[in-house]
Amino acid sequence: MVRGGGETPLAFLVALAYPITDLVLVVMVVLLIATRPAPRPVRPSLFLLGLGLLALALSHSIYVTELARGALPMSPLANAGFVAGPSLIALAALAPKVSSKVGSFGQMRRFADTFGAARQKAEPTAAEKANLDLVTRFCESFATRDMEKINAFLSPDLIYRITDTAPAVKGAEAFARIRAYVERFTSIEFKILDSWVRGSVVVNERVDSFVRPDGKVAYHLTGVFLVKDGKIVEWADYGIR
Repeated sequence: MVRGGGETPLAFLVALAYPITDLVLVVMVVLLIATRPAPRPVRPSLFLLGLGLLALALSHSIYVTELARGALPMSPLANAGFVAGPSLIALAALAPKVSSKVGSFGQMRRFADTFGAARQKAEPTAAEKANLDLVTRFCESFATRDMEKINAFLSPDLIYRITDTAPAVKGAEAFARIRAYVERFTSIEFKILDSWVRGSVVVNERVDSFVRPDGKVAYHLTGVFLVKDGKIVEWADYGIR
């Protein structure tokens, strides 16, 4: 087969390397999706990337087959992968992502995990006490179910993550999500079991209880809050299981 295609065996082997490499990359993307589930916001990018690589692999495979048969040039349909592949990969790069600020949630979670053991070895500063008090009053405000009082503690550009399995939302979408569950329940209580502060970051352990006509639910959580200029700018909750 090598002798039958290309000007030289080396040229054919180089051509053969293209579809093999493409298929290896496709397998890598499939394994990444299957074994390390990506956050929902980045799944479209991975899907488009996989399709783009697959399109390239198909056209490269047809090219090698036609080269071996001496049947070049290829038909327009067989060449379609060379057009669709790069286009899909470009779309993957341009697909909407979660704001880069959302990445700080991971850092905040690691921060919460490590600094709990060492919390309050030093007396909090006045600014830290103010941040801790702000978050405490914010949690208490949910008992009122008054969105005006709740929103007063939040930055207009709030980034909010309701659980570690949900994507973060920002601004108006964050406020809408908070309003949705406040209005869904007839009674809400955020019971703080423990809390600590370092600089602008406040961490608390809570049991959030919600009452609705058909029953009551409660969640044991760790909340991580970033406070700036007297407002909560980031809020993420992580379930304790």
